[in-house]
Amino acid sequence: MSAIAAADSAQTPATLPVPDAERPQLYDVRLVLLKRKVAKTLESVSKRVKTGDNTEPDPESKLDVTVQTGLYAAKMFAANVAVKHLVNLVVVDEMVWVWHYDRQGTIQCSGINFIQDLPRFMVLLYVFQRFSLVHWGRSTDFKYDEKNDSHKLMIDGVDLECHTSHKDRVAHYGLKGRATNVFPVTSAKLSKDNPEIAKDGMVAKVFWAEEQRTSEPDILKKVYEIAEEQDAVKGHIPHLLWHHKFKDLTSKIREALGISEPAKGSRVLYILVFRKLKPITELKGTEFFDTWRQCIMCHYALWQAGVYH
Repeated sequence: MSAIAAADSAQTPATLPVPDAERPQLYDVRLVLLKRKVAKTLESVSKRVKTGDNTEPDPESKLDVTVQTGLYAAKMFAANVAVKHLVNLVVVDEMVWVWHYDRQGTIQCSGINFIQDLPRFMVLLYVFQRFSLVHWGRSTDFKYDEKNDSHKLMIDGVDLECHTSHKDRVAHYGLKGRATNVFPVTSAKLSKDNPEIAKDGMVAKVFWAEEQRTSEPDILKKVYEIAEEQDAVKGHIPHLLWHHKFKDLTSKIREALGISEPAKGSRVLYILVFRKLKPITELKGTEFFDTWRQCIMCHYALWQAGVYH
């Protein structure tokens, strides 16, 4: 099937007839207001999640089908840190579209009329029937441990148990972007190598960084060098215990589909393990003010040294 990549999304009108040509014609109709609509809806749902308001939306309120499927994708992304991409179907009358979601954006294939073009639709169903969890977007690196309700990783001799269901997990609700997740993590290897740090606990930061930007580990390497010379920075730098860059790039599918500028905005998954810190909100009065001031002075010193992060 032919495909297009939308900055936010695109939709093929269901009322357009399927051409008689062997390859369906591609209709590209941009929904200018869709971005605002999705953002507003996601913001509303996100607020309900944060405030604990589980009130269901008014069933009478009709959402655009592209917004509905976007919400489904956002929920699936938020529910499982091990999901790399998602595949959904949008069905309107006798037309069906395949939508692919990842952290770079959305890809929509041209519509199929499953009545007039039944053979092509059957081929699509046969393909889906043979999908494994990997094809549906599940990462093979994160092994789910049902007994402990966690995910386990073993990379280059480093063992990690990611407590992705922990109450302190900070998750992300949305479709595009870094999608940062932070959660407690344990590791026999890292604990052995860093006993003094590991006793305070460790956390993992998982996020989709833009491939073409300077990586966070490289930025921290520069910061560590500055800390050797700047008293305002020394002692204020997070302890990066271990990091890994995964190989999967969101641009790969765009290259395979022949989408223009596939690498523009391409993202790659990182995992960083840090020493666990206490929130500054636990401090009170003068102690809070002094700590906050130190944060400001540290940031200012780094900015002067050329680290704009």
